[in-house]
Amino acid sequence: MFESKQINRIVSMIQNRDLIVFAGAAISMSPPATLPGFLKLQNELLWALSRQFKYTIDCYESIYNSINSGSIKDERAAKFTELMPEYVFQVCQDNIGTMALDPLEVLKSGSPNANHMFLAKALDKDYFPAIVTTNFDCLIEEAFKIQTRHKGGPAKKLIVASYPGDFKIKEGKPQILKLHGTVDDLQSIVVSLQDIGKRCVSPKLSVLRHILEKYNVLFTGYRGSDLDIFACIATTECKGIIWNDLREETIIPKVRNLIKKKSGQTITGDLNELFKLLAEATEIRLPPVKEPCLNENQNSLSKVINDWAEKIQEHDRLIILGDVWHYVEEPEKAMFIFR
Repeated sequence: MFESKQINRIVSMIQNRDLIVFAGAAISMSPPATLPGFLKLQNELLWALSRQFKYTIDCYESIYNSINSGSIKDERAAKFTELMPEYVFQVCQDNIGTMALDPLEVLKSGSPNANHMFLAKALDKDYFPAIVTTNFDCLIEEAFKIQTRHKGGPAKKLIVASYPGDFKIKEGKPQILKLHGTVDDLQSIVVSLQDIGKRCVSPKLSVLRHILEKYNVLFTGYRGSDLDIFACIATTECKGIIWNDLREETIIPKVRNLIKKKSGQTITGDLNELFKLLAEATEIRLPPVKEPCLNENQNSLSKVINDWAEKIQEHDRLIILGDVWHYVEEPEKAMFIFR
């Protein structure tokens, strides 16, 4: 449950146009969007690659089931949950080129949910200077289109920046800054993966640093696993960090330490409820919640990824899996797979 003083503090920042929302994958998990989070997507991808060989099935099956159930008590499974979100796609791209991004097609499904509608309407009302997101999907953009159609009158132009050269805060204009690129322009994701692969600092992070210095930032639906983004936050004199997670124990240790170091604030609770409360406080009307079709979405996700994995040559599958096992500090398994 959120405390009223927590909500009031955030609302005050919104009213002063002194808050930027940093949105992660969890904002798109609720219906009718029901998109997979990155951990879910990564788990299905690695399982689809692993199930082609008996040895890799034996290695990964218990990890797959542990992550899928949400009960991650196995130490090896925990290591896979700590993988940098874009790492697996970068390894795939190094070995199979742009085909690595085909599983992201699943992110083109779904419809905007109440979270997307709140963010879109808040942008339209000029409540936020910008929204920053690590999400590939385009559901905030779609919600903005729906909002402007229903409102009538002259439509505001939404600025969506997904390439380093486009990253900047343009005062008085609704904008979304997409740190990792966007699924409707796969080349923007390729560019982001190349930056990660070269371990170079993207110009996008310079803009993020400026945002952290100038505005209060509400992190929600975001785990904090990205090494580059985490390092940017850790080395910036932040004006104010508010970190929302479902429960205190679901905040990963390095983020908990960072919040303490930065004198930030933790607010725990369901992000869907958080956005609902903020919408009520700012007089934004949200659509009714729709029931999810979880089985249908799970089957679709599995089919897309399994079909993708079957197209990859055996040699490439093994190289990808070997690289990933080596990355999670399991060199013996990596070497066996390589052999």
